Amino acid sequence: MSKRKILPNQRQQPPRACSIAFKLIEYDESCFEKVHSHLLIPEIYRYLCDNIAFDRQQAKEVIQKYYQPGSELHRFWVVNIRDSEMAGLGGFMPYLDGVEFLVSLCPNYWGTGLADAVVLEIIRAWKQIPHDIPLYGRTDLPNRRSVSLMERTGFEVVTQSDEPALLRFRYHD
Repeated sequence: MSKRKILPNQRQQPPRACSIAFKLIEYDESCFEKVHSHLLIPEIYRYLCDNIAFDRQQAKEVIQKYYQPGSELHRFWVVNIRDSEMAGLGGFMPYLDGVEFLVSLCPNYWGTGLADAVVLEIIRAWKQIPHDIPLYGRTDLPNRRSVSLMERTGFEVVTQSDEPALLRFRYHD
């Protein structure tokens, strides 16, 4: 049976009992290719990369910000659903007195509820790591979907800057 191709403008509905898996990325060429391909999607780089299509070297630099082997609070992963279907990217990296997370889902999963599930899973994973540091997130102010997502999942605005128009959030139980 052949798989039905999902066009970029078609919404992909995750199954109700969707299992989300964070697969740690190895620091190698296949990793760079996955990240680079993801960062070339116009809807992704519009907010995540300040509307700049990253080249391979810039994709490597993104991974280097998040990659530190053996660290629970400094990692980079692929968000998989349905066994191995790639739905996006994510990561943790140190920020101020805590850790900041990044999530970037493929556009065909926007509006499906998957972002809420992924952020809640990130919070759950963060709570299981022994630490006493805060969890931060950020988004561009014009990205109303992400601002709403942060508010729905328990984050509160801690800073706002105008250049670029950015909101930084901190998680509160």
